[in-house]
Amino acid sequence: MHKNKTETRRLWFVVSDSVIVTSKHNDDDQYVWESDASSFTVTRDPRGNTLQRGTCVTLKLKEEAHDYLEQNTIKDLVKKYSQFINFNIYLWDSKVSAVCFHLFSLTCNLRSKVGAG
Repeated sequence: MHKNKTETRRLWFVVSDSVIVTSKHNDDDQYVWESDASSFTVTRDPRGNTLQRGTCVTLKLKEEAHDYLEQNTIKDLVKKYSQFINFNIYLWDSKVSAVCFHLFSLTCNLRSKVGAG
């Protein structure tokens, strides 16, 4: 294995308890590599070929590494360490909007309309 790949895998365990790598090549089945840093397994993915092709890396973060769940932290890391990569890296994000709903007001309005009829 290439030295940089080995070093990258070691760094995964600085922030995570376990790592799951799911990978699919065009001409092969989808496989799952899973490790807890002390041992690893490689198995054919029981879910089938869900990726079509490519790789998905899942880190189960340690409690003290939850900063890495922050979008800005991830953006900064990708920007810092992706300068020598020849393909785009996309970060999926989403926004949650809180909606304040006054149930009491709605109930009163419904009762007044029903009572008026």
